[in-house]
Amino acid sequence: METSNHLSDTEIEELTDFLLSDKTPEECMDISTLDGFLTGMITGPDSIQTSRWLPVVWGETKTDEMVWESKKELERVMGLVMHLYNSVAQDFMIEPPDFNPLFMINTATAEEVTVIDDWCWGFMRAVDLARDSWQPLFEDEVQKAGIFPISLHGTEKGWKILEEDPKISAVPHEEWVAMLPAAVREIHEFWLPVRRAEAQVSRVALSQKVGRNDPCPCGSGKKYKKCHGALESLS
Repeated sequence: METSNHLSDTEIEELTDFLLSDKTPEECMDISTLDGFLTGMITGPDSIQTSRWLPVVWGETKTDEMVWESKKELERVMGLVMHLYNSVAQDFMIEPPDFNPLFMINTATAEEVTVIDDWCWGFMRAVDLARDSWQPLFEDEVQKAGIFPISLHGTEKGWKILEEDPKISAVPHEEWVAMLPAAVREIHEFWLPVRRAEAQVSRVALSQKVGRNDPCPCGSGKKYKKCHGALESLS
């Protein structure tokens, strides 16, 4: 179901151009990878602080950091990123069956091909940020099958399997594309009780008056202004 909370085509194009521009570090995510990354965080078991995941989006390293030209540029781009974050979150809060990943289309071939590797790579980067918390899903014999198409197309190990396993490589690409939305919905459903419990604890803790320089009551060990306070200021 389309909602007014989704980025417009013009906004998607604007964010796409910025992420691919010379203004960002070389390892900055593209729009599809970013969408997969945000989806992985939103559907996963943990709430991850903005200060942890934003450097991953930009692809920052010790020698290649994100530098903003102006406050206006920072606010505009962060507004678009958080808009995308909130639109994915809203999809899962309101109409999970209508969720659709933001895949790129390769038009350089005779027939258009849906590119899913970038999106899956982004999703698995989100998993890597909270690998221990995700472990119960990988240990569940039923649920680990749901994340298999994503890990297959989003990890170097998976790419090797696609290349070397004749049974796996024989599966038509279109079938993998069709599997992914349902796989993400299964993952979202698996972690839903965990996220609800965490949200309840957070609401109780954050209902107390907290100073910007006080420790964040979520238990992260960071100052409030660097943790949930930072997220609120970007929303």
